[in-house]
Amino acid sequence: KTTAKLKLSIVTPVYNDWPSFSRLLEELDKTISNENVELCILAVNDASTYEYDLVKDKATELKFINKLEILNLSCNLGHQRAIAIGLADIVNRYNFDAVIVMDSDGEDDPSNLPALINEYRIKKNQIIVARRDKRSEGNLFKISYLFYKFLFRFFTGTKISFGNYCLIPFEVLKRLIYNENLWNNLPATILRSKIPLSMISTKRGKRYVGKTNMNFRGLVIHGLSAVAVYGDIALLRVLSV
Repeated sequence: KTTAKLKLSIVTPVYNDWPSFSRLLEELDKTISNENVELCILAVNDASTYEYDLVKDKATELKFINKLEILNLSCNLGHQRAIAIGLADIVNRYNFDAVIVMDSDGEDDPSNLPALINEYRIKKNQIIVARRDKRSEGNLFKISYLFYKFLFRFFTGTKISFGNYCLIPFEVLKRLIYNENLWNNLPATILRSKIPLSMISTKRGKRYVGKTNMNFRGLVIHGLSAVAVYGDIALLRVLSV
């Protein structure tokens, strides 16, 4: 039995990391070559400080990606808000079967994409999230990430085991974009929305170019933005201590 061709879009935030994004396009083009999908990519340019001619050149070489667009923001908002704007833009202008959110640096490994797509074909009304069972960073980052998860659980009473990498059915996304918490943190908003989830096991990829910009301070800020989604619960838990 032949499966129906899926219309998918990828939303990914980019801030200055155009060499990595160019490599991501190559990997995505290879990955979907054997998948029965139509793929559009929306890169949200978070007010980068230099141009992206490399990507413009790369776009002409793509064989299986149907469309590449770059949405330019006028000021830097950070990757969570860039994602929220990208998702709202997709919903307002297009109609896809599902939208995939992923980072543009290679750490959200494109090789996991077929697993996300296959899971979606089975569970069409659920958000498919990539659970990070194996990480590729150094020990300091791993310890920092454990602290982030501890911080989130301490304030919310809820575990979080996934990041931005996920597949959201389009009908679900039409509701999710009206959730004001999406402006703060996508993973926490998904958790609190109570929308059914399906988790698949993945290994964290390695950055294509350079080193990660996320440090201990960045993870703490990221953790606090996630906690903000549970602000009322966090306040009650602190008051009850």
